[in-house]
Amino acid sequence: MASKLLINEFMFNPSVSGDPDEFIEVKGDASTDYSAWSLIVVDGDGTAAGKIDNVFTLGVTNSDGYWVTPFQTNTLQNGTQTVLLVKDFTGKVGDDLDTANAGTFTSTPWSEIGDTIAVSDGGKGDPTYAGAPVLTGSIINGASRIPDGTDTDSASDWIADDPSLAGIDGYGTVAAAGKVLVTPGAANDGTSSGGSTGGSGGSDTGGSGSGGSDTGGSDTGGSGSGSGSDTTTPQELTIQQINGTGYYSPYANTSVMTTGVVTAVDTNGSIGFWIQQTNADKNTVGSAGIFIYAGKTATLPTVGETVSVTGTVTNYSGTSWSKSLTLPEINLVSYTDTGAAYVNVTPTVVGQGG
Repeated sequence: MASKLLINEFMFNPSVSGDPDEFIEVKGDASTDYSAWSLIVVDGDGTAAGKIDNVFTLGVTNSDGYWVTPFQTNTLQNGTQTVLLVKDFTGKVGDDLDTANAGTFTSTPWSEIGDTIAVSDGGKGDPTYAGAPVLTGSIINGASRIPDGTDTDSASDWIADDPSLAGIDGYGTVAAAGKVLVTPGAANDGTSSGGSTGGSGGSDTGGSGSGGSDTGGSDTGGSGSGSGSDTTTPQELTIQQINGTGYYSPYANTSVMTTGVVTAVDTNGSIGFWIQQTNADKNTVGSAGIFIYAGKTATLPTVGETVSVTGTVTNYSGTSWSKSLTLPEINLVSYTDTGAAYVNVTPTVVGQGG
């Protein structure tokens, strides 16, 4: 008997800078052509409610029965949304399926709904659709059915994935406390540690996708820390040591702990904060400042605080241009206020008038 086709795992909002490796996974029968089926992502935020943000046409599952969308970068939105697995889809990205924004479809361009899951950021009046189980809190960033393939049509079927992408090659093999490894294209085993999957288990036959940018609604929650991979005991380093003497940190992909004064906070762009080494070595070339990427659900510190930061070093370059400069930064796991006296940070004006 054929297995039920299920939405089995998703990652909408990784804490890694730039929102790479977003995806949705489907579980079905092994090596089976599901090209008659599509994943559609329907917005639930404000006046955009009911509009189709993304469409992915399925292809052939791998030998274990999984199909994964191509990895997306800053494409799947972070607000309230409903994912539907539908058959014989005839619509397109941008179609409004709920012209009244009332939480009921006024148009259904498909012959069958196979599965649904919704996430809600708590926005007042934001609708979800098709009676989908609704996930709330930090689990809306990414989640897996645990045990793999569990389907009771309940939010309890799902456990939060590690937002730092632990489980995928290059992002570590240990998930944050209370999270599970990210396993696109492989079974969700519900553990917090293990071998990485590399995302290579998805089918390489068929499948396509389209959609808009990651412009979804607000995120809620946060507890004063972001999430990152934590595979080893952090290495204590100064900011200058982390930065090195060029555009690339010699400690890339290393778990580190460092201390600095918060000099600025970004709540609108990359979401994070900058810290500066207070006792910089003037005989060392390396920069004494570094950006800490925290992710959209983190609570950020205050300018002037001295904080101890733990996280994973990455060499980040912008995605808008292939020749963008690369600069070291830290993907936050946690930070703590050291209790040091508040520092009055006065910006230095450079350029005209400086």
